[in-house]
Amino acid sequence: MKRPKSIASLDRHPFYLLVAAEAKRPNESIAERYHRLLTDVTGGLYLYANYILREDLGSRITETNYVKILRALAKDEKKVSEIAETTGLQMAWLTRHLTKLIEFDLVDKTNGSYRLKDKILRDYFAFNYPEDIAPSDETESS
Repeated sequence: MKRPKSIASLDRHPFYLLVAAEAKRPNESIAERYHRLLTDVTGGLYLYANYILREDLGSRITETNYVKILRALAKDEKKVSEIAETTGLQMAWLTRHLTKLIEFDLVDKTNGSYRLKDKILRDYFAFNYPEDIAPSDETESS
C-alpha cells in the first residue's frame, strides 16, 4: 500500500506520529492534517516547532539568530559563507551558533556544508514562511 509522502516526515519519531494520530479529523487527508498541524497556532507540530525555536534556543537575541540560520537552511544545505550572506550574521558568531545548533541536533555538517536535519522544522518554515521556501516534495500527497 502506497502512503502519502507527507507521512514520511513523521516516520520513526513517536511524538510526531502520536500528534498526527490524535489530531485525526473525519474526511481530512493526511496531507491536510499535516499542513494544519504545522500552521494552526494550536496544532501540535506548530507548538512543538515554536517550543524548540523559542524555549530551547535561548535568549531573545540568540533566538533570533538561530531562527535566521534555520530559515536559511530550510530550503537546502549551505556553506558558512552562504549562510552568512543570507542571514547577515558575522562569521565569528555564525560558527558559534552553528556549533550550538549541531549540539541541539537540529543541524548536520557534512563536507563543509550545513543542513537542517528535522523535516518537521523544514516544513514548518516552508508553510509558515512561504516567502523563504516552498514545501518539500515529501509534504505533498501521492
